Amino acid sequence: MLFARQLDDDEVRDLEVLRRTADHRRSEAWQQESRSDQSGAYGRI
Repeated sequence: MLFARQLDDDEVRDLEVLRRTADHRRSEAWQQESRSDQSGAYGRI
């Protein structure tokens, strides 16, 4: 990804936190989905 200007350290840290949080939420949703759907149908991704 290209940025028009150099990001400062605070912005980089904020982006890292946002990305980790999004990954965490996605994996949590995935775990809940697979627990609630034991039929083995993985069409809803």
